[in-house]
Amino acid sequence: MDILPDSTTPALGFDELSSVLDHLDREFSRPVMALQEALTRLDPTDGGRLDLVRTLSTLCDDLLDLPGDFRDYLQLARGSTRSEPGTLRLSKLRDEIDHRLAPLAASRPQDWLCTLEGEDAEVSADPATCVELLSHLAENALRYAPAGESIRVSIEKLGETWRMTVADTGPGIPESERERMLLPFTRLARDVKLEIPGVGRGLAFCHAAADRMGGSITLNAPPGLGLRAVVELPREPN
Repeated sequence: MDILPDSTTPALGFDELSSVLDHLDREFSRPVMALQEALTRLDPTDGGRLDLVRTLSTLCDDLLDLPGDFRDYLQLARGSTRSEPGTLRLSKLRDEIDHRLAPLAASRPQDWLCTLEGEDAEVSADPATCVELLSHLAENALRYAPAGESIRVSIEKLGETWRMTVADTGPGIPESERERMLLPFTRLARDVKLEIPGVGRGLAFCHAAADRMGGSITLNAPPGLGLRAVVELPREPN
């Protein structure tokens, strides 16, 4: 589908697009919240399935977040959301990610480990963006890897850079699909078929956030060993 306007269509600016998203947020939330409320009253024993009800409820949460996700990605991609300069201690980042996600891993249950590799250090980075970026990657691993699989999160200081890595032993992403999965709202047909909740925003957000901070994200893994997401960022701003 061609999304470029034809010669008779007035051009739309980014600010106007943001207003459209604000309107969508207000109008879209009403029917979705009505559906969500109806799901709370649904009797799953009356020809239904409890796991299906839970999946639909989670999808409603994703739909409610969707206009905001579009807006956040739009701001990151066009550079209107800038990282706030600050100082980040790597051990503090490790502690925050472990505090956020260890309980979720235990509930799955997953084999979870979050570590600081080597010596501690301070880096020049936006702490809030780094926490959100690493949280997105870890949550993706927890969501897509089946119960009982291993999730390993590591943070380490290199020379002029530092690195965040999330590795799992889940189903992974085919090598031919990895670059595409960094695009916004892109999902594998396999995950849609398995009814895994999500709209494909996590990796795209991580890609945009790493780029805004002057870094990069790569997806790789040896054959049959899940997925390894690596974010490398400069220790000092460019």
